[in-house]
Amino acid sequence: YRGDDPEKRKVASTMLESFLFYSGFYAPMYWSSHAKLTNTADLIRLIIRDEAVHGYYIGYKYQLAVRESSPQRQAELKD
Repeated sequence: YRGDDPEKRKVASTMLESFLFYSGFYAPMYWSSHAKLTNTADLIRLIIRDEAVHGYYIGYKYQLAVRESSPQRQAELKD
């Protein structure tokens, strides 16, 4: 997203971190479940935990911004 709307940028950032970022860790986590790359998987779990905090924080900031917005703006963001 390249627009200037800060709320839409927060949504785009959360989506990027949630789906695209985590999908890159599928293979190491899969191998970890088969007792391979266990140390690597431990590090990836820490990275995922850290990224989850980022997503929660951005989501919280988004909720605060929406709460302070007008009903028209809230409807616009909902669509």
